[in-house]
Amino acid sequence: MTTAPLLPLHIKLNAKPTDKSTAILQVADLMEACKLTAPEYGASLLQREAVASTSLGHGIAIPHGMPAHRHLIRQTGVVILQIPEGLKWGDDTVHLVIGIAADTDAHLSLLQRLTRLLQPPSRLLSLFTTDRHEAFYELLGIQAPAHSPPSPQDDLPHRFEWRLAYPGGLHARPASEWAKTAHRFDAAIRVRRGNESADGRQIFELLRLGIMQGESLVVSAAGPEAESALQAMRITMLALCEPENRTAAPMPTIPPLDDRTSPDRIVSGAPASPGQVSAPTWRLRANQVDVADRPGTLQSESCRLELALGEALRSLTAQIEQSASRPDNNAQGILQAQRLMLDDRSLIAECCQLLAQGHGAAWSWQQTIENRARQLDASERPMVRARSADIRDIGRRVLDALGESMQTDWIAALPADRIVIADDLPPSEMARLLPGQVLGLCLAGSGPQAHTAILARALGLPCMVAAGATLLSVPDDTPAILDGARGELTLHPSSERTNHPRSVPSASDSAEVLPATLFANADTPEQWQRAREQGACGVGLMRSESLFLRAHDWLDEEAQCQAFRTMAKASVGHSLVIRLLDIGGDKAWPTLSLPEEDNPALGMRGVRLLLARPDLLEPHLRALYRAASHGPVSILIPMITSVEELLALREICEAVRLDLQAPPVPIGAMIEVPAAALLADSLAKHADFLSIGTNDLTQYALAMDRQHPRFAMDADARHPAVLRLIDRIAQAAQAHDCPLSVCGALAGQPGGAQLLCGLGIRSLSMVAAELPPVRAALRADSVDTLVERAKRALAADTLAAVRSLTEETG
Repeated sequence: MTTAPLLPLHIKLNAKPTDKSTAILQVADLMEACKLTAPEYGASLLQREAVASTSLGHGIAIPHGMPAHRHLIRQTGVVILQIPEGLKWGDDTVHLVIGIAADTDAHLSLLQRLTRLLQPPSRLLSLFTTDRHEAFYELLGIQAPAHSPPSPQDDLPHRFEWRLAYPGGLHARPASEWAKTAHRFDAAIRVRRGNESADGRQIFELLRLGIMQGESLVVSAAGPEAESALQAMRITMLALCEPENRTAAPMPTIPPLDDRTSPDRIVSGAPASPGQVSAPTWRLRANQVDVADRPGTLQSESCRLELALGEALRSLTAQIEQSASRPDNNAQGILQAQRLMLDDRSLIAECCQLLAQGHGAAWSWQQTIENRARQLDASERPMVRARSADIRDIGRRVLDALGESMQTDWIAALPADRIVIADDLPPSEMARLLPGQVLGLCLAGSGPQAHTAILARALGLPCMVAAGATLLSVPDDTPAILDGARGELTLHPSSERTNHPRSVPSASDSAEVLPATLFANADTPEQWQRAREQGACGVGLMRSESLFLRAHDWLDEEAQCQAFRTMAKASVGHSLVIRLLDIGGDKAWPTLSLPEEDNPALGMRGVRLLLARPDLLEPHLRALYRAASHGPVSILIPMITSVEELLALREICEAVRLDLQAPPVPIGAMIEVPAAALLADSLAKHADFLSIGTNDLTQYALAMDRQHPRFAMDADARHPAVLRLIDRIAQAAQAHDCPLSVCGALAGQPGGAQLLCGLGIRSLSMVAAELPPVRAALRADSVDTLVERAKRALAADTLAAVRSLTEETG
């Protein structure tokens, strides 16, 4: 027998029956109108109610017919009668009457369980009074047919096209943000790649699309808030471009999972995180648990699952809060995505179906998780297969809460200074690691874009994945050298290699020699502290406008001075470069009453605005010079386009300094537009230092908005034109012995940092999370190799050619 979908005509809103019998007959009329039952089925509903009340409590009744009358059912399905004012139903007051037409008891049991899981009560209360059919689909985990396309290839009425610019593709973190945004609106949202489509609210469906970088997709919507939903989706998708580009790494080719030990005692896999380390091995042995099916009553097993889900969510929330103190935000983002997976209605509903068939809670949950994971494992796309680890990870968390322990405190048992070997490592376990607890990581399974690999890169931890079953036969305490950039584990290396490995020093190892000094982009003392823990030598960029963004208000001279003074005191013994207010353009500030411009990116912003508004500039400079007596402050002028602007700002700075009798500070020019790049030779004569902002330099040089949905992927600082501008700046700075640094996104990319060093730039600034992978990349090759690679990049004709040069290095 077929099952009818829940359609709007199955739901009657704002019903006003006078008594219970009338309500049941209205339900029967709905069933007949929807062609679920024969006309005589109404009498069967009344007869069943006379036997025992069908009220579930909590404002819900589920009238259904007598088993002897199932021949009157034409199609399995449900109808819903909403009674906002409430109706007396025995000793209870009912607001929702859910009529069931089913030829078995499975749908009855499933609805009972779903009702229990729709907690907190506010979720049910919202259904009692809603005037939206869609609200029932959302809370019951059912897709709204009224807003669904007739086929996967068709889009909803409102739509926009986009090309995915995330280097790691649509993985769990961005997919969770898309789903959260979609849930905010009264609209159905559909995401389509080719002929495959997904509900924009369902993270599992989005992940199954396996959208890769550069692929086109269509986002469409229908419903009362369709246009607002699409606008919000576009903003969310664009806002994720920068963090996704910052944390991603090139996708290496994944070797097949087989035995690949070569005669020279090398176990090969796929590179996942660069760096070399020499240390003994230690194998993490998985705690496999065979979950037996121990059936209980539906009520008892439902309660067990409900309690376990709550405990798992609390545990996950606590770990998310703990991860906030980490030097990177990758772990927090991954765990937040897992929390959204755990709260997925369709996942719970699938488990409930097994519960309703008489299976135990733990067995039902494991079967549900494995079914979802196998669906992802079967994908042809490596990125989709990598997400199965997240599904199994949340599955283990709930099983642990159910008493089927699958986790051990392996970190407490881990010997010091080891290369860890494992079949796989759940992302939540990897998120517990702190820098220094493990020297290297080798996995038999997983993939370079799995969340475990992403976290390894964030930690600067050399990592190899997809090494196959041979890896698991390596005995504990085997001397080895792990090369994460090449995906190789050398067993029993020669004494020469053991004595001279390119090993991973700690962040505090001052003897480390790199081709560039690494600084931090940090706006607060807390960010600076995290960067120091990762080995940063100073603050290469503090964005002064961040003070105002955090305060959500304009700050006077005293408030600015206090913030700068705190940062200066925290930086004593290091360096602190503070960029003057970079507002205007796309960084407008509401309280400034800036004039509207047709093209604000080419209008009043940066240094132009500062020179035009002495009421902003002078208190800003006074605050900086007052703070300079407490620490090593340098001033950086944004958006310079001419020597005249630089000289004018220097003159104002000197006047403020003399008025305050403050110490002199270095004053630098930020090179962010082609004009400044072409004038670098002249600017170097008048600036104490130069700093390249590759983000703006790229979009101005290429006339391409880096947040544009069609062009974001091509707005790449590795473009030959941008690299040649950077090379021109580097040569000018060297000719005038003017210190030069790069503080844009290119400096924080391992391959980009290598190119910059090859061009002769010896100072790079980036966020704390980027320091370990960049350090590992700079350590991986000699200066001569970097110079040769940079020459090849400068000679390249296309962006693709430069990308291949950087990506082949891992």
